[in-house]
Amino acid sequence: MGEKHVGLSRGTAPQEWNAVQGIPVPPFISHLQAGEFITALQLFIAQLNLGELQELSQFALAVALDVEKGNALRQDSTNFDPYPSKLVLGIACAVRFPAPWTPEGFATMLSALRYGDWWRGGSEMIRKDRIMCGGDPEVLCQRQDDGGWTVAYTERGVTRIRERPADDYAMVGYLMQEPVGSPFPYGWRYEETLAVDLRGPAQTVATEWTEHAKLPYLQSWFKESAGARGDQ
Repeated sequence: MGEKHVGLSRGTAPQEWNAVQGIPVPPFISHLQAGEFITALQLFIAQLNLGELQELSQFALAVALDVEKGNALRQDSTNFDPYPSKLVLGIACAVRFPAPWTPEGFATMLSALRYGDWWRGGSEMIRKDRIMCGGDPEVLCQRQDDGGWTVAYTERGVTRIRERPADDYAMVGYLMQEPVGSPFPYGWRYEETLAVDLRGPAQTVATEWTEHAKLPYLQSWFKESAGARGDQ
């Protein structure tokens, strides 16, 4: 069952976040949980449909996540990584994967995976109601009496409130910006000649995929997921 929460402003999380409580969240207690997390992520991405066919990008992500899931499941049951790879986490954050995250748990994961400055100072800087990130600027996240949070930046001795996440899920949405980063090519400079050279082949593949997506194994999944959403 999903539990509905009010989400973030400024586009950092959905306005309504339906957390699915059955999804295991890091730190995983077994390599099997790591596999379950990726399986749930694959199912979620496969249902992010805006058009009338399964998207090639969804299929490509499924391929990449299959590799990551295989790596996770090949780990020894007594010696495994309790956190997802940065690739898996980045994809999960980019799609706002609705696992039952908590701000404390998510910040601890950022520290363990050594994202940005989140690792500075270690876990003692992370508490249920207070999360601190060292570096320049210094970031202090604090839960307020109404259940919301404030995110304060201190730089050169000056402190300013930068964000006011409405609740825990909004706070997680704020933290999710770190693994997503600024992926290429969006907003980056790039070699225009190469981009132009790739445009034709890309259109060819897109056209071919339009036909491939009509095959029964993809159409049956698409219709099933669309029916579950009430699109039909």
